[in-house]
Amino acid sequence: MIPVAISAIALFFSTLLHDHSFSYFYFIIAICLLLTLIITKFSCSFNNAITLPTTPPLLLFLLFLFWAFLSTYWSPVSGDSLYTASIFLILPSALLVGFWSTKSQQHYFLLAFVLFILISLPKTIDQRFFTDPYLLAPGLFSNKNTNGIFISLLLLPLSVFFLGASSGTFKKQAIGFIIAAGSFMLTLTVSRGALLGLSIGLILISLHCFREKSSLKLYAGLLTYLLSGFLIAEFLTESRFTTRLLDQSVSTDISTISTGRDYLWQSGLKMYLEHPLLGRGLNMFHWLFPQFRHPDAPDLGQFVHNDYLQILIELGPIGLILILSFVFSVVKMSANIYFNSQNTEEKLYTLGIITPCLALFIHSLFSFNLYQPATLLLLGLYLGVISQRYCQINKQCYLFVPAKFQFFSRSGYFGIVSAFSLVVIYFALINSLSLHLAYGSYSNNLLKLENIIQASKLSPKKEEYIALQADLYHQLLAKDTHMFTEQGKQQLLERGLAAAEKASQQNPYRDLNYRNKAALYIVSAQTGGKNFTEIVNAYQSAIQFDPYNLESRLHFADALMQKNMKEKALKVLQGGLEKSYYNQYQNGVLYLQTVLALVATTNNQAAIENLKQQINALLEKQSTKKGGGYTLRAYE
Repeated sequence: MIPVAISAIALFFSTLLHDHSFSYFYFIIAICLLLTLIITKFSCSFNNAITLPTTPPLLLFLLFLFWAFLSTYWSPVSGDSLYTASIFLILPSALLVGFWSTKSQQHYFLLAFVLFILISLPKTIDQRFFTDPYLLAPGLFSNKNTNGIFISLLLLPLSVFFLGASSGTFKKQAIGFIIAAGSFMLTLTVSRGALLGLSIGLILISLHCFREKSSLKLYAGLLTYLLSGFLIAEFLTESRFTTRLLDQSVSTDISTISTGRDYLWQSGLKMYLEHPLLGRGLNMFHWLFPQFRHPDAPDLGQFVHNDYLQILIELGPIGLILILSFVFSVVKMSANIYFNSQNTEEKLYTLGIITPCLALFIHSLFSFNLYQPATLLLLGLYLGVISQRYCQINKQCYLFVPAKFQFFSRSGYFGIVSAFSLVVIYFALINSLSLHLAYGSYSNNLLKLENIIQASKLSPKKEEYIALQADLYHQLLAKDTHMFTEQGKQQLLERGLAAAEKASQQNPYRDLNYRNKAALYIVSAQTGGKNFTEIVNAYQSAIQFDPYNLESRLHFADALMQKNMKEKALKVLQGGLEKSYYNQYQNGVLYLQTVLALVATTNNQAAIENLKQQINALLEKQSTKKGGGYTLRAYE
């Protein structure tokens, strides 16, 4: 029971990772909990046999993991690649936990899934109907599609458990209610990909019922619970899912069907073709995307929304071959287990573990599940149970008895286990401490800067800490200048420029690094320095690496207007037009108002009227919600 509880807690924390800032701390907790179980297993087994899986999926994924870590050597942002590669460690760790689990523990996992649905239900309802009706229920995640597939991964094994439960029992009715609740939440996400994954899993289960001549009445009961959750959600949302499904699926326009993913895929292919051999480096897509982004692309582009394409872009053909080999080996191993299971009950139970894996692999064609620790952890647990059954049927596993190895004394063995434990503790503490230092709350910027400097010393690979330092140096000089002497201001300026330069070297694609550099040069110019060329170069670099950042263009235009270069300022601002954005409408309003102020001096009445109409349209949108997608059109 304790291993199940620890694994469930790890799963919960893994859902809270949203990026590589403070939320990465939750991933550290999750992976440490899993490693604690593994270390405990080895610590208690000096005289006992430790069964280790040697299945093709595990071996292939370990090769993929090795290649992912190797990519940090050619990645332009090695620190970011390292942090992302570390996330992949959660799958083999969870696989071992699942492989060593007993049958009773596997049933307790189902209870944990029930708790997850019950915990997510009120949060999802609050998000969809109260907090932000336009949020489309991301649940515990930051993305609705991830929430949708996560619920599907929980529902499929619960559906099989429902079919295997005794007819008419309270347990069956309770599981049916949970399934209906899960279906209700999935419908609120309006995720077509998650529905596709769930549907394929249910079709495979129905084929099993037909093939094994199982009671179709039970399967009809399962569908009743699923449909009841779906229909209730549709009633409360005025058929939002059905409308979206028909509008976006029954269309001849590829952009409508893919909801803009085709733009991402086109950008991703262009990105890959420039570095077709080794790839760009892990997690580099989102840094490079602004340069390759289509003007009409509606997405921010954190991911390409196709795991296999993203792995091709970032890890090259070798990475893609390894991950596809891993997927096909899972399918082959699953088929082997299903067709070699002894009885109908075993086949059904096995199908409840196989179908979530297949659903995730299919949904990964349209999403980014393989980059999310929660879905990787669930996949690892399922693959661990599948590997366990595969080894039982085919007698393929490795028995490791430490005491029987001559080069292992008892003290030497426990010394190795202890050393590994200390390494895990060290890296966990160092990274956790640096995250708390960098993203903690402080009473003033000077104290915050001091702590971020300490954080960057603890985690020198984390370029973001250095970028934050440069930003804080600028804030101190801009807002807290009264606190320092002239000599102190000069020291802050020099350190700020050095930090901005170092940050841009470690991550040449973060536009903030160049904005900070330009802002610091502006401060230098105000104190007598002549750095206008450097200011222009820095802002041009910021816009080059992210042409869609309106703030960079506004600041650059302001710097040009300070030198009375209004025509050049207007040209900079015109570069931000004829592009689509997804942020607060107020940003678009401010941008157009600045353009209008410059255009007004030309007395171009048609252009002035066009800009006013665009501003009014954005203000009207802002009256209903704060932000969303919008396009800034050229005024002539």
